[in-house]
Amino acid sequence: MLRTVWKSSSSEEDLLLTAGSKSDASFFQDILAVRTEVSTCWSDNTWPTQEYSFDEYSDHYCLYAGEKPVASLAVTRLLAGPFDPFSQYPQALMEEFRDCVASSSRLRIILSYQWKLISEVNRVISVHMLRKAWREHNRAGVTLDLINVEKHKSSYYRRLGYLVCPDCTYFDPVLKTECEVMFLAADPDRRSVVQDVFQDSNLTLSAAEVLRVLNRESIYYQWQAM
Repeated sequence: MLRTVWKSSSSEEDLLLTAGSKSDASFFQDILAVRTEVSTCWSDNTWPTQEYSFDEYSDHYCLYAGEKPVASLAVTRLLAGPFDPFSQYPQALMEEFRDCVASSSRLRIILSYQWKLISEVNRVISVHMLRKAWREHNRAGVTLDLINVEKHKSSYYRRLGYLVCPDCTYFDPVLKTECEVMFLAADPDRRSVVQDVFQDSNLTLSAAEVLRVLNRESIYYQWQAM
């Protein structure tokens, strides 16, 4: 069932953020329309498809300007099914935080809206959508977001507040480039674009605790290799 996550109060902007699932057929077609339009603007054309197995059990967000879909985002909980690419994510985090870990992915914004500032919230679309998705999923029990990004784009995600998972760099055969796994914890004490979302939340997780688990896994593998 579709749900309204946010609606602009400005008639000039006329923006609506809606969430739903793949089973909402016309809604999911709008998701695919955004992905396709963005993909055709990329000169390298590295994405061979716009539909993925994890779409079946993910929560999808679509931002509309009037009736036109202009941005999309998928959020997948590990409890619902595996992330993509599952084998590249730190297994220690999967085990330790299985009940509260998710992966946000396929954030796509059409070219004319990529750096558009939403005046009433004073944020660009990407940040606004991430904040709204985080708020919903934190209330549902999520305290850790894992993402995989192309290495040359990781500086952008660092500015958002994501941290690199140690020893989680790999070569992606589809994108034909180095990628790395990053994480963002529901940490009210660490600076990020969603830090204030967790200020009044009962469901938090410190970045230090995530790093502790990652370091424990790293030490284990070093011992195994001796």
